[in-house]
Amino acid sequence: MHVAAVITVMGVLIGTQAFPATADGYAALLDWARGHGRLRRAGFEGTSSHGTALNRFLRRHDMQILEIDRPDRTRATAARQERRHRRRERRTSRAVAGGHCHRQDR
Repeated sequence: MHVAAVITVMGVLIGTQAFPATADGYAALLDWARGHGRLRRAGFEGTSSHGTALNRFLRRHDMQILEIDRPDRTRATAARQERRHRRRERRTSRAVAGGHCHRQDR
């Protein structure tokens, strides 16, 4: 499962949505994100192996990919993990909009 967030260039959150980590899910994510306007770049928090397939998919669709450093994690309940995940997606989106990340050209 991948969770996406769309923000404006000013860092205002427009929406979030979860998508399956499958080819159909990646296509749905891209369609959903493009439905909010012109897409310029995508940010990933700690791409490692979990985001590799989505990363490749977006690159094939001419997206600039930026990697955001992953914060330290602790054990938490499922509800707390979900809240943290939502906060991380917003932070990742804002980091991309503000240019606070490093470009990844792999």
